[in-house]
Amino acid sequence: MVAPSPTTARAAVLEHLVRAVEEFPDLSIGDVPGDGLSAADQSLAHAINQAVRRRWLTLEAVVQQRLTRPFAELEPPLRAALLAGAAQLLLMDRLPAHAVVDETVRWTRSRLRPGAGGFANAVLRRVADAVGSAVRVPASGGPSLDAGEMPLDDGTAWRFPESPFGLEGPSRLAEQTSHAVHLVERWIAARGDRVARDLLLHDLVLPPVVFAGLPDTLEDPALRRHDRPGFHILAGGVGVRAKLRDLLSAHPLARVQDSTAASAVEATRELQVRTAVDLCAGRGTKTRQLATVHPNARIVATDADPGRLHDLRTALRRFPAVEVVEFTRIRKAAIDADLVLADVPCSNTGVLARRLEARYRFGSMGLAELVSLQRRILRGAADLVRPGGWLVHSTCSLEPEENEEQARWAARALGMAVVFERSMLPTGLPGDPPTAYADGGYHALLERRR
Repeated sequence: MVAPSPTTARAAVLEHLVRAVEEFPDLSIGDVPGDGLSAADQSLAHAINQAVRRRWLTLEAVVQQRLTRPFAELEPPLRAALLAGAAQLLLMDRLPAHAVVDETVRWTRSRLRPGAGGFANAVLRRVADAVGSAVRVPASGGPSLDAGEMPLDDGTAWRFPESPFGLEGPSRLAEQTSHAVHLVERWIAARGDRVARDLLLHDLVLPPVVFAGLPDTLEDPALRRHDRPGFHILAGGVGVRAKLRDLLSAHPLARVQDSTAASAVEATRELQVRTAVDLCAGRGTKTRQLATVHPNARIVATDADPGRLHDLRTALRRFPAVEVVEFTRIRKAAIDADLVLADVPCSNTGVLARRLEARYRFGSMGLAELVSLQRRILRGAADLVRPGGWLVHSTCSLEPEENEEQARWAARALGMAVVFERSMLPTGLPGDPPTAYADGGYHALLERRR
């Protein structure tokens, strides 16, 4: 059946989620198209989409308990309807349950057939009944979660009389926190139950907007000082996007940048740099930071992706000291650089609270392939560094294969020496103030010896 043209927030997000269901677990990045929607409906559609993506496996487990056949066997529009409906009932409790169920059922009938609407109605009413029988409690503080506990981003949890989650161990924890089970197993094996639990719970937190480079003397009721000096938090709520634009317009040297992400370039502040290269510049946040930290240096930036390179040129128009070049021209433009930053593609396991899609596709590409790609980039980066110059290897990963082991490989294979390295676990748990939030990541400073 041809999809009806979305006219409401729920219809728009449901159509968007049909495509996501077909892709899962390899979800693409993207928000709900807002064409034809009011600002309020765009906001609601965005919130529903984010709730589903953040808690996909949790929602699927709760829905599955109300089914007599596997969730994966249902038609994609029906799966989308049940996920979105369950997300609103479980995670957006200010929305009236009857409105959630009724509109979802109407869409399902129109999108599929009347019988499918009846099926969605029955399942979602069972989910609503489960929410009605659950108790909202403070989340348990032990190294594991209680069997029937569904932790929430505010530090509380739904406790169900009958657990919808899997058996003991990683499979249950994966459903409770909505992570790929092999990632949960990996973290438990490498870091122990308590640290793994905290990492998984951190990823349930709604990340704040973090500013770097705002004046320390700035007084603004919408801003709060971050726990780490030099950073501010923008309070959420109505008008946050407009406030974000206003702040960036008034303070053109400010950046939206997490404190952990900023630490890689900050580690180079005391170096004597005449030419610096940002080899994987993306949209230019670290490039702008390089220009700020090394104001007298020539900064050359590039990216292998044409779309990101276009965005990079646009983002850096206000920085005349930065030269953006095609990736294929980088050797000619910046040979014998004093400093090369390689912020390499990675598994994103330090930023899963922001990169919701990565928590499900961990392992799809395979760490071995990522490690191989990173080594190719690092080899090319090392070729640009003059003898005695420096290479920064940076990731937003927590995995040693992408971090410490890569630095050791570079030292052996590329004639480098590890001068300094730092691995940072993410901070901030559900219920903590947003000023405590920080992503996880890693960086190493290497010196070229030959």
